[in-house]
Amino acid sequence: MGIIHDSFDFVLYHKLEKTMQVEDPLSRQADYKMGIDFNNTNQVLLKPEFFAINVLEATHKLPINDEIILKKVKAALLLDEVTKDYKSLLKSGPREFEKSLQDWNYENGLLLYREKIYIPHSVEDTLRQQIVQMHHDLPSTGHPGQWKTYELVSRNYWWSGMTTFVKKYITGCDMC
Repeated sequence: MGIIHDSFDFVLYHKLEKTMQVEDPLSRQADYKMGIDFNNTNQVLLKPEFFAINVLEATHKLPINDEIILKKVKAALLLDEVTKDYKSLLKSGPREFEKSLQDWNYENGLLLYREKIYIPHSVEDTLRQQIVQMHHDLPSTGHPGQWKTYELVSRNYWWSGMTTFVKKYITGCDMC
């Protein structure tokens, strides 16, 4: 049976309902009859108002339709030393790089890594900070914390060290 029950000396016997004349009425409440008569017809135990929708859907393949951010990304790509010649490298790069460049693509003036917009490094990282802020500080996202913010940002953007960057941003958030 169990460790606790083994220390006691008792035996359980089943008694039929008919033989429990005194005990049976005491174990039943008056309102139980309602459940028997109506067989729980139209009884809703888990009402919709008890539930809150806490999920944010991935409704957009491209980033938030903010032309200002996209323009800043395109301008930063042109100024970035690492990605300055990315177009020519993607089109006519050496064969040795061909396999490592499979995840990279150039579309509409944006550099994509695995179909996510690459955000280049800048001195102050203001662009990266704006993107994290856009996904973390809005009232609709409700300061979701480190991992949810990372998930929201990584749906559309990518940069090296993004996890660390988001962690540092969240650490500096007073509300979180």
